[in-house]
Amino acid sequence: MKIKKILTSIRWFTLFLIVFISINSCQKESSDTLTGPAIEGSIVHLDKLEQGKVYKLNDYPLFVMSYRGDYGFSRFLKTGIREIVGEKINNPDWGCTCFTGMVNNKIFGRNFDYYHHIALALYTHPRNAFASLSIVDLYYLGFNESSSANQIENSNSVSNAPFWPMDGINEKGVAIGQMALPYADPPYDPSKRSLNCLEIIRLVLDYASNTDEAVSLIQQYNYNVNGGPPVHFMIADKSGKSAIIEFINKEMKVIYNNEPYHVSTNFIITGSLAPQTTDCWRYNKAYSDLKNAGGSIDETAAMNILQSVSQSITMWSAVYNLNTPSLNISTGKDYSKDYKLLFSNTLYSSIVETTWQVVSTFKPIYKVRVIKIF
Repeated sequence: MKIKKILTSIRWFTLFLIVFISINSCQKESSDTLTGPAIEGSIVHLDKLEQGKVYKLNDYPLFVMSYRGDYGFSRFLKTGIREIVGEKINNPDWGCTCFTGMVNNKIFGRNFDYYHHIALALYTHPRNAFASLSIVDLYYLGFNESSSANQIENSNSVSNAPFWPMDGINEKGVAIGQMALPYADPPYDPSKRSLNCLEIIRLVLDYASNTDEAVSLIQQYNYNVNGGPPVHFMIADKSGKSAIIEFINKEMKVIYNNEPYHVSTNFIITGSLAPQTTDCWRYNKAYSDLKNAGGSIDETAAMNILQSVSQSITMWSAVYNLNTPSLNISTGKDYSKDYKLLFSNTLYSSIVETTWQVVSTFKPIYKVRVIKIF
């Protein structure tokens, strides 16, 4: 009889334990994705994010994820071969705005305007490149506004997210964004590998420590305009130097800032009358606000400018602080609350930059930047 009571007690305890675990498992996504040591209110500490875990920040939805380790980009640069995961970008009408304000605070502002409704802030920390934070339109990886954090986390396609950055900043304070154009006409050199617009952004985030290095890196590759929409790029660093890169008449044109601010939207600046005369109201508004401020803006002022040039299809407004480095982001034109994503206070001093000559299957030998980790 005593043994029977003991067995009954064990069964009830086991049942209670199973129910307790099941309840906590069901609640795991809502608790782990919204709070924890990595996320304090609207502050996200990127170095504290759990590797590979997807956290939901708001109901837009905006997610954040940490990807530590090799995602194969350095191998892709050597071989030109990678698995293509995601939907082909068929010349979308991206109506975007980028600008810089370079007095005191070094600020890079960026609106990404398109019709999708889901975004991922992706923190990457590979062993052979700089840590960076980029924003990914998850629609191209097969997700939509109904997708949950668990669905994204457990999907094979999210492992390809580092190849889909729309804009971003690296630990050296180099930021880059792209804006769609009516056309682009890049040069082609058969001795160089070809990169599409998103791969060029990844190249800069992984290997450029300033604007000049970013320009030099892009010059080492062909821009494959058939791999996505025709675009131009804006790049800036914490020294205050920025550049707009365009591809016109088989040439790569580089337009450096000659003022402590710089603006670019969706028209070709080379050969235009910008900034004196343009037909783009977003360009005119951003340029006027920056000129009136003398290029001296903080993160709040930058977000106000982005709000003033936002459109009905603005997916996110991103303010990159190049000094910190950090990101303030608002989604879906909800400027009542933004999130601040912070890099580690201790940057990666174990990284030492060097240059190797890499022999590829293409001739001649050309130089690429690589990173050594001790």
